[in-house]
Amino acid sequence: MSAPSRIIVSFLLCGFYYALLTVHWPGPWSGPAPILMDAYRSAFRAEGNLLFFRMGNNYSARFKSYDGPRREQVDTTVRVENVRTRIGGEIDFSAISIGYRVTAFLVALILATPFPWSRRLKVLLWGLVWVTVFVALRMWLRTVDEFAKAGMLIYPVGPSVTRVVRVMTQVLVHSTGTSYMVVAFIWIVTAFRREDLDRFLGQGPPTDPDSTAPAVSDRPSRRSKRRLASAHR
Repeated sequence: MSAPSRIIVSFLLCGFYYALLTVHWPGPWSGPAPILMDAYRSAFRAEGNLLFFRMGNNYSARFKSYDGPRREQVDTTVRVENVRTRIGGEIDFSAISIGYRVTAFLVALILATPFPWSRRLKVLLWGLVWVTVFVALRMWLRTVDEFAKAGMLIYPVGPSVTRVVRVMTQVLVHSTGTSYMVVAFIWIVTAFRREDLDRFLGQGPPTDPDSTAPAVSDRPSRRSKRRLASAHR
């Protein structure tokens, strides 16, 4: 298969896998996406409670299921409070938007990569580790930035650091394109070696069918020279 054909097939497979993981199917059975999303929401909240049980010196975060009035794209509530005074507040956001879709995109990329399945599973394991780190960063940025906007500084930092956090939140959390670019970078780093990329693009060194044949020299050997000399005598 030529390099353009490989790229087109991989692109189509990536779209198919991503749709399979994120789109609700019509009909009585909505496909695997709703089941996977529900499982991810639980894992997302457990990860938040594990990583952000203590934030800074005085604050603690608790992730729980959203139980307010129905709102689109909202499924998780984060309560942050001062562990000494118990004064705090709550913010709501979507575990699907923050974590699931970027994770599904990475899974689709890896499954569509033309490697042996054993290799894909190994790459998938490492990819999930790194995308989980990225999702944790997005969770932290969103939480810290939202409470900073409300006047609650979880960390005792100056205005310049607060502005940096706000810019990073805009770039890495609210910008969908940038988030998907980061995931694509994780895919490239975890999946490819140089020889894999050359093989995938069909640019590997060509195989010479005569490379295994014994070398033939145009120069006469010493024995041939002696025979020629004897004949002239």
